[in-house]
Amino acid sequence: MQASPGVELFDGRADRQRLLDALRQAATQHHVAVHAYALCQSQVLLLATPDESAGVARVVQDLGRRWVATRNRRAGQVGSPWSRRYGAAILEPGGDVLDALVLVDLWGSREFGDVEHGSAAHHLGRSRVSWLAPLREYWALGNTPFDRELRYAQLLEAGLPEHRSEQLTRVARSSWALGSPAFVARVAEQAGRPAAPRRRGRPRKSP
Repeated sequence: MQASPGVELFDGRADRQRLLDALRQAATQHHVAVHAYALCQSQVLLLATPDESAGVARVVQDLGRRWVATRNRRAGQVGSPWSRRYGAAILEPGGDVLDALVLVDLWGSREFGDVEHGSAAHHLGRSRVSWLAPLREYWALGNTPFDRELRYAQLLEAGLPEHRSEQLTRVARSSWALGSPAFVARVAEQAGRPAAPRRRGRPRKSP
């Protein structure tokens, strides 16, 4: 969810906590498992798994009712702070999901030079957010909490290649699917629309 140009979403830690409270309530109500979040001044990033396809959209709508209205009253503003409709990528389980987890936690920590504005501290074992849902890909990093936290710290330290970060960001903003060709084709069939951008140029002629 991207803020409009010139709009700062949060006014301190209490404001972020109000959004997290609203997110927790909305996710519980609409049966959406939230795995990670990043609360940046210009955008909010989430990694989540809905029980139903419309679950994430309902959570975003609820945030508008629960948090945006309160924010506007406190700040003396009107209208939505968001620049456009939110984007949501559909990820194939496995490496794409783990990289998305790293990307979200990097956004939540690097913007401010710490890990207080996202879920990185939770995944590094420095704090606990009881309502965050575990990911299979995270648990596969090690057999013990210490092993998982150490390995995840190494992943955050290494970061993601620039092209990989751009790819994940692009598919999220464009609401595409990311994964194997078979996975993308299955998503497109279920959605009844293309799930990935078409290749540029003219189609090849049949021999």
